Amino acid sequence: MFNPQPKPEKKPKKVRKGISKKKAYDEDLWDVFSVFIRLRFSDDNGYCSCITCGSTRYWKGQHMQAGHGIERQHWGTRYNLINVQVQCAGCNKFKQGAADVFKTYLDKKHGPNTWDTLKANKDGKKLTTFEMYYLQLDFQKKIEKLAEDRGIPFTEYKTKGWIKTVLNTNA
Repeated sequence: MFNPQPKPEKKPKKVRKGISKKKAYDEDLWDVFSVFIRLRFSDDNGYCSCITCGSTRYWKGQHMQAGHGIERQHWGTRYNLINVQVQCAGCNKFKQGAADVFKTYLDKKHGPNTWDTLKANKDGKKLTTFEMYYLQLDFQKKIEKLAEDRGIPFTEYKTKGWIKTVLNTNA
């Protein structure tokens, strides 16, 4: 009689203390997406301008952020490349994204009613962990390409079992 070795009991993985697996995927996707947005709109020297006040700063660090026109809690526009633009910390955090200026900017750059279309689509479905994982990989590839095109050293490393993106710059 065939008696296979019993499989070892699988222990539930603790992704990060106090947060769900889905939340961890979302945080990791956001980290990569935010880097992509800031790099995407930076010049060859790494400087980008806030779309709401025009201040220009280096893409990396606390000063420049990936700001949402339609608030981040809305899944339909959370990772939308039109809805998320570069903003300085002052406009993004302290002026709540300066929505009126953000709206004007989007409608001017992407055509009339862009803001209204985003607002109409803000209540889309939440992404699955599978979708978040593959979006993260896609944005990492885009970051690698941007970094290569601009001569910024790029490395990947694993922390807590999650792939992270790091750009080795001195700022």
